[in-house]
Amino acid sequence: MDTTTATLSGTPNTRCWSQAATRVLGGVTSVVVLTLTCEADGDLLDLSQVGGELLESVLSAIGGIREGQTLQPTLEPLLSSLGDGVCVSILVIGIFDQRLILWGKGEVGCYLLRDGHFLHLADSAAAARSVSGNVISHDTLLAYTTSLTHACSLADIRKALGEGTKGLELLTPSILAAPDSGSIAAAMVAVEGTPPIKPAINIPLFVRREITGQERRMQTYIGMGLVALLVVLISVGYVQRLKTLRVQTYSTLSQRVGGLITDSRQVAVSDPARARTDLSDARTAVEQYLSGKPGAPYTLQAQQLTQNITSAEQSVFQVYPVTLSPFIPLSVVAPQLSAPRMATDGKGDLLFADTMGNIIGISTKDKSKFSYSTQTYGPDISVVGGDTGTFGFTAKGVVVIPPKKTEATVAIQPDELWGDITMIDTFAGNVYLLDQGNGEIWKYPVLDTGFGTRKRWFAAGITPDLSKVVDMRVTGDVWLLTSTGKILKYTRGAPQKFPMTGFPFTSTDGSLANPQALDVNGSSVYVLESGASRVDVFQDDGTYVKQYTADDFAKATDIAIADGKMYVLVPSGVEWFGL
Repeated sequence: MDTTTATLSGTPNTRCWSQAATRVLGGVTSVVVLTLTCEADGDLLDLSQVGGELLESVLSAIGGIREGQTLQPTLEPLLSSLGDGVCVSILVIGIFDQRLILWGKGEVGCYLLRDGHFLHLADSAAAARSVSGNVISHDTLLAYTTSLTHACSLADIRKALGEGTKGLELLTPSILAAPDSGSIAAAMVAVEGTPPIKPAINIPLFVRREITGQERRMQTYIGMGLVALLVVLISVGYVQRLKTLRVQTYSTLSQRVGGLITDSRQVAVSDPARARTDLSDARTAVEQYLSGKPGAPYTLQAQQLTQNITSAEQSVFQVYPVTLSPFIPLSVVAPQLSAPRMATDGKGDLLFADTMGNIIGISTKDKSKFSYSTQTYGPDISVVGGDTGTFGFTAKGVVVIPPKKTEATVAIQPDELWGDITMIDTFAGNVYLLDQGNGEIWKYPVLDTGFGTRKRWFAAGITPDLSKVVDMRVTGDVWLLTSTGKILKYTRGAPQKFPMTGFPFTSTDGSLANPQALDVNGSSVYVLESGASRVDVFQDDGTYVKQYTADDFAKATDIAIADGKMYVLVPSGVEWFGL
């Protein structure tokens, strides 16, 4: 007995995967509707791979059954091989000539439409039980997972059965619009019949006569009507083919996006570049699909896929979108202040240097303002706060404002061997100067009477290129950030590896995108990557931890951490967010 089949599945996710499959081979029609639900962490099991292999095994098993045999002894071992942690619902149908056997387990069911009568052959109450019987010409069966009945009304299902296998398309919009279609799958089987033999028609003899003008006009009208009917039928067929093509196209897109998301989760730690490529390919596939204007229902579903990709990116790469809150405008700090850099004094205060030779401080606790004048020594090139005071590098050397003092004094006199000093930092009372002109870091050790003589900090034979350094922090180790997108770590004057393991680069050459500033707080290293509109967080051994994203990071020039908050310097002022 000939049959035709059609299948439909929803959009799978990492915890639920559903699929329907049919096969007609050797006079046997095999039908499988399957749902796998992962009870453990969905990242640990590829449901699509497990489900695909199980579908193929079940279809092959049905094809090997013959009349008089039952399905359960053959299928139970296949299902038990899945082990714990995976919940399975399955409905299988085998049609041998006119004989039908059906076996179901879990949240599945089957409807039958016969001679206009709508019958319910099986539902979840008949789990792990068999049904057998005969099929006749023009029977239509619908095997489904129970979630289908939540998305579609009984009237819609009955109407779909009345249309034969093409009727499955009537259920597609409701299924795609379901909030979670991952557990929906259905298969329809229509049993074809032999059309009745029509009796021979006796064609009588007739006498030819002339056709009148009225009859000729009538025939013309009839012909025009037939042409119009033909055009309508062609249009309807085209619309049906278009609907089928749209369903197939979206189903292919959904499966591709789901597979890429699953792959990205599996390789995120070992190969973050590939994970990012997978998610980028998934996003591109959706964008290309939407550019074809697939229609309202499919556009909504594709937009949901985009949200799934975004959620996967945030989960895989530990992305935390943040909202920056205004802290203080620069015009309030000082009139016409334009400061590309800021520093902290270790007490919860932010420090700025203006072009008039003043160091201005703002308390992060109450926004109170204070200032120190260094006009006698010229504008400050770089400022920093330390345990023994606030330091500024000027044209006349390093000046210091001791705690509870307001006047600056020279702490370190200019040195004729200095080249181009661009940055200053302190640690444990010692002062460190970054000399880009000579490619050196000069250390001035603190003494009871002031500071000792200049010492080369790098170890013997270490002569790095410091011309591209954009920021420096000293924590015992020296941290350097370069405009080429590298983070350099030196311990006791010698370079150390900082591999950025697991970091999701956006650049093609494995470097940071337009880095601006860094800060080190405990064992965490924070990097402002304005080219990617984010702040990256690493452990001090180079292991990637997470990232914060915000549009304002693209225009920020510096960051500073104080009291569990990150302060971000933008052209208009200072903004902040909680860590």
